[in-house]
Amino acid sequence: MKNLLIIIFFSFPVWVLAQTSPASQPAPATVPQSAAAAPQPPPDSTLTQALHFADSVFSRPSFTYDLSEPDFPPDLQSILIRFNNAISANKEWFLDYRKKNAPSGGTLPYNERFGITYAEYQRIQNLEKLPPHYITISQQLITVTHDNGHIRFKGADETRILDYLEINLSERQLLFAGDTLVFVGAMNTSQLSPLGLSKGYIWRLEKADIKNTFEAGKVTARVVEINLGEPLPSTTSANAAPGTPSTPSTSLSTSTPPNTGANSSPSTPNTVRSTNPPPKTLLRIKYQDLLQGVTRADFDFIGFIH
Repeated sequence: MKNLLIIIFFSFPVWVLAQTSPASQPAPATVPQSAAAAPQPPPDSTLTQALHFADSVFSRPSFTYDLSEPDFPPDLQSILIRFNNAISANKEWFLDYRKKNAPSGGTLPYNERFGITYAEYQRIQNLEKLPPHYITISQQLITVTHDNGHIRFKGADETRILDYLEINLSERQLLFAGDTLVFVGAMNTSQLSPLGLSKGYIWRLEKADIKNTFEAGKVTARVVEINLGEPLPSTTSANAAPGTPSTPSTSLSTSTPPNTGANSSPSTPNTVRSTNPPPKTLLRIKYQDLLQGVTRADFDFIGFIH
């Protein structure tokens, strides 16, 4: 599973694997905002709570970020990889199949072109009922800068994707790669429970270049979703920032960390498997970018803030 990140097709609630890490993805390209989803905004008080929480979490000059991934059994990993490879090889067919069979999301009926058996597909579906535990695959120090109400981030190696994230407290906005995301509202219980969160907030952007899509006959679109989640309450010091444990968790080194490049810090911890994980703040970025039917980037970047 090392160097593999888990993806969720945003309209298809099934886990699949991406074989490229965010650090190797191309910089987000500009997609003309010919059409964008515009859901009704939630109550202003919820947005205020979300921004206050973000401001408190990122008030520090830096934080440790646990880049994480689901801990799947080896046999299930093999199923997910075969499923992902089959979908990647038949992207246009899959998008059309999803449109016909689950236009509003939901579970798709089994098809042999999924590259797995019906029984294996049922195992993937069961992941929705029993979400996996998350393990830390690397830890990175993220720098935070504050400038006139703007919060920006600076990561390295796998966490360079955070460089595209910006929080504009003055305008009450969250941006990614220059795009302003719509505040959707609070996360629901089914989204919070698997991640050990008490509260969480969602920002989302969906846009497509309709003109070029019709001309080329292939989709050019982008979907971005960012989640910020507050951990379940625990005993912490009075001065601790949200999501900061008062005592470190007990952990066991399980493997060598992913290759993070020549400039990575020699003190970067190994992959760790927490036996009694403390509560931590969730910061998650889901990103899908299609250019004339070709997937430029498709990942679910998930981690927890100390």
